[in-house]
Amino acid sequence: HELLRPYIKMYSYALVIFDFEGCGAENFKSQQQIELDVEVLLNKNGWNERNAAIVIKPELENWIWQDSIHVEKAIGWTGIESLYTWARAEGKIAHGDQKPLRPKETLEEALRISRTAKSASIYKQITKSVSYKGCTDRAFLKLLSTLITWFPSL
Repeated sequence: HELLRPYIKMYSYALVIFDFEGCGAENFKSQQQIELDVEVLLNKNGWNERNAAIVIKPELENWIWQDSIHVEKAIGWTGIESLYTWARAEGKIAHGDQKPLRPKETLEEALRISRTAKSASIYKQITKSVSYKGCTDRAFLKLLSTLITWFPSL
């Protein structure tokens, strides 16, 4: 909140996004409580209801995990089985779950198997080709809702 204070008059909104894991409060506060704490601090610091905090649980890589051929193409997956079949067979995605318990590590392992270097272009390719409409991640839905509220004409 202190880092954003100098920008209060320059910008209409402040959006703070960070991973739950490694944030320093994950062992004693919930995802929602951390978001609320940051938003309260931003309000007290002058952002006055023109802010949102989004904590991604467990981490950003969770957002790219979609059972889609487009994700496989983006990471160069050429395995005999689908990426999701591989992840389930390896115990990375529990029965009944849609995403790996450790999305970052699972992605990194899939990239190693695919012999694909981690790159921002992977994320760009996924966001261009995979629809967000089926996403059920709470943090992503909060981001979407916040952006729609702030910019309704988009």
